[in-house]
Amino acid sequence: MVKLLTRLKARRHLAVLAEFGSLLDSCPEPYISNFCTLGGAAEHVRVIQKLLGPTPQRVLVVGVYGGRDFWGMKILGHSVTGLNLTPDPGCPGTQVGNAEEPWPFPDNAFDVVIAGEILEHLIHDYKALAEARRVLTPDGKL
Repeated sequence: MVKLLTRLKARRHLAVLAEFGSLLDSCPEPYISNFCTLGGAAEHVRVIQKLLGPTPQRVLVVGVYGGRDFWGMKILGHSVTGLNLTPDPGCPGTQVGNAEEPWPFPDNAFDVVIAGEILEHLIHDYKALAEARRVLTPDGKL
C-alpha cells in the first residue's frame, strides 16, 4: 500500500508540474507541495481562475496560513495582499490583524477577497463579512 501511495503522489506531482510549469518558479519551495496534494492548491487555483477570468486583479487573502490561496493567486499574476493573525514571512505583504476587527485597508481596495477556511473559526463572522464588503470594490467578488 505504501508503494502505491508513493507512486500516486509522484504522478500527482508530475501532473501538477506539467500543468503549472514555470508558473511555480515564483512560488517558494516550501509552498510547492501545497499544489501537489489531492484537493490542494491546484484544485483551488483552477476553480478560482474560472471565477476571476484572465485579467489580473487586486486580491486580499484573509488567513494566509499555509500559503495555498496566497501563492495560488500570485502564480496566476494577481496582486496579492494577505491578512493574518500572525506574521507570515513566507507570504510577503501580509498585514497582521484580526478578521473580526477593522481591517487595515481603505474602502474599495480589492477586487477579490478570499477567506478560505476561516469563517467557521470566527465567533463574529458577520464582522469579517462586513469588512470584506467594505474593502471590496462595488463589483468585487468574495
